[in-house]
Amino acid sequence: MLLNVHITPRALVETTQSEARFNAPALRRDLVELLLRHGVMRFTSSDEAGRWIDSLGLPDLTPAEKKEWQQLLLSLKKQGRLSASTPPLITDAEVASTLAEIEGLTKGAPMLSVLGEETYRRLFPDATSGHAVPYPGLEITVPGSVADSQLYQGLRELVDTGRLPEGTPRSEVWNSLFGPLASVSKEITIFDKYLLSRLFETGDEHVTWMLKNLNEVAPEGAGVVLIAARGTEGQYGAERIPSDAREAERLLREYLPNTWGRLGSVQVVFAESTRARHMHHDRHVRFSAGAAIEVPAGFDRLDQPRLRDSFGFTYRWSPAALAELESREQEVKRARGTHIVRLKAGSRPS
Repeated sequence: MLLNVHITPRALVETTQSEARFNAPALRRDLVELLLRHGVMRFTSSDEAGRWIDSLGLPDLTPAEKKEWQQLLLSLKKQGRLSASTPPLITDAEVASTLAEIEGLTKGAPMLSVLGEETYRRLFPDATSGHAVPYPGLEITVPGSVADSQLYQGLRELVDTGRLPEGTPRSEVWNSLFGPLASVSKEITIFDKYLLSRLFETGDEHVTWMLKNLNEVAPEGAGVVLIAARGTEGQYGAERIPSDAREAERLLREYLPNTWGRLGSVQVVFAESTRARHMHHDRHVRFSAGAAIEVPAGFDRLDQPRLRDSFGFTYRWSPAALAELESREQEVKRARGTHIVRLKAGSRPS
């Protein structure tokens, strides 16, 4: 659900009131909304990052514009969605005169690169629009054409549809919904009171599959928390997880591996059975990258190489929605009878 977004300092200036006049609010809204919803802001080099920050001090920006961009950068940095490429992807997009000079941007694909008008016209002298696809996975636009991005439109359509059909490879589910968010998240929480309801009977493959994927793509030292129920709260009419906390922990350690490579910590929060009856029905995976995937049905739809049923979801990204999900998690953690199992994990980086 994320897209690498590159914006040159000149493109930033072209969204200001001094340059765009009455179009400035709309141009800025399109860029800010893209970044807040789906963006990982990528500078092509530390030098470009410095020039971008310097641009915020130019007289072209009003105090309100400067404040908006500063707050956005701080938010993206906190969420792990702001980075400068090392080594540089390209030398300087703003002075490029041939497509060969920006081909290095393909290393960040899929990527949307927003250039200033002059640079864009120099690279695409025969263009009839402000949107181009010079290489697979790389789109180039001017600020006024961000909404025309096929990559961005694809994400919005996926969110609006909110469903992947039966038969979809679960690798596609991972790559479309979970993987990009996991790759930039230092903390991932999976909340589903039935999450482990079949683990101790079948070695539940969807749980180990999700952990395996998180272990492969999450940043070094990332933490994962699984919030589930124990006792008589089995989804299928029988007690699947022992009511006794110690017995549940013993079985958990038996069925799940005890080494996690890149992950710094893995915790399982077991809600006590009577408390679990009041856990919120909808499941979710919340990422510290500032987004969550909420699902009305179980994650056990991911227990086969292809979806055995359609997979509905809602993409959450607003601070209010994320705070509500975190509140559900904290309510379980603080409840009487909750038992927390800290599984053996790989060491955190020094």
